[in-house]
Amino acid sequence: MDTKEAFLTALKHKAKEGGRGFQQSLSIESGLKDPYISNLVTGKKSNPSRGAMDRIAEALGITTEEMVSLGRSLCKEPKPLLSPAPSWEMKALVDSLQGQIRGLETIVTGQQKTIEAQRDSLTAAWAKINRMDEILWEAYLAQDFKPLGRLRDAG
Repeated sequence: MDTKEAFLTALKHKAKEGGRGFQQSLSIESGLKDPYISNLVTGKKSNPSRGAMDRIAEALGITTEEMVSLGRSLCKEPKPLLSPAPSWEMKALVDSLQGQIRGLETIVTGQQKTIEAQRDSLTAAWAKINRMDEILWEAYLAQDFKPLGRLRDAG
């Protein structure tokens, strides 16, 4: 990251921290025009002169070098909050999770078999209902109700 890019990163950070009125206040303190400051903060202008950087830093109460250093530190990758777990802990965790997955797979497989058995039972029941309906219809059309007794007995 070059010096100007780092400086502008710090300036954007300071503008965020400063909130409303930051740019106008900085413009007054540094003696630079408000649109110029605004363009630097918004990124519309990315090539401030060394003099402008010095005036902005001075208005903020720090040196240009401190602004550059701040900008570079803001761009560094954050350090992880936790150190990685030791490999034996990771292995134990992975083994535990794999065991849970196998247990869930067993449950799902059992439920699938139950569903298949219920589906087969329902299919058989529907076939029986359809056959009974056919017998009733045939008996009605023929006006012969003797088959209905067999139907009742067959259940």
